[in-house]
Amino acid sequence: IETIAEVWPIVTSPHELNNVGGLVSFWENTEKALRWVYDVVFATHTSPPAYPVVTTHSGFNKTVKSSQCHTRPATLLKVFRTTILGLTGILPRNTEIHHPLTKGGKQIVSGQAAAWRLWIEHGSPGWRLHYWKFPDGSIELANLVPHDSYFIPVPDKPLKA
Repeated sequence: IETIAEVWPIVTSPHELNNVGGLVSFWENTEKALRWVYDVVFATHTSPPAYPVVTTHSGFNKTVKSSQCHTRPATLLKVFRTTILGLTGILPRNTEIHHPLTKGGKQIVSGQAAAWRLWIEHGSPGWRLHYWKFPDGSIELANLVPHDSYFIPVPDKPLKA
């Protein structure tokens, strides 16, 4: 049995209170959901970090559905909130929770895009976000996977060798 605290996220502002249920209804429009979370998280900041240029891989929403995170509002909000905190640099890179996605000790690359891994949720199964970062600074969210998966699909964005 889930508690109210597990089902509904902690509300951090009146603006968020008015929209907390809304994320569940529009999360599949990932760009809109990320922008909403960014606006809520940084609503009271006088100098918020720059909003990242973000697109999603064609299979991204399918991986969120596979994780069942979309059925738990608190977890869904955590996915988007942690993503925004990671992509804006609030969660620094090259740490245990936000680091290059590697294979054989080397960062995975596709063309000039570099693969990154962001811890969304600890525990079992524990969820990780994999994404591509391009030389121009833009981001493509690739997939949401269990902690023990290191798979990342080839980016949808056209690549330069």
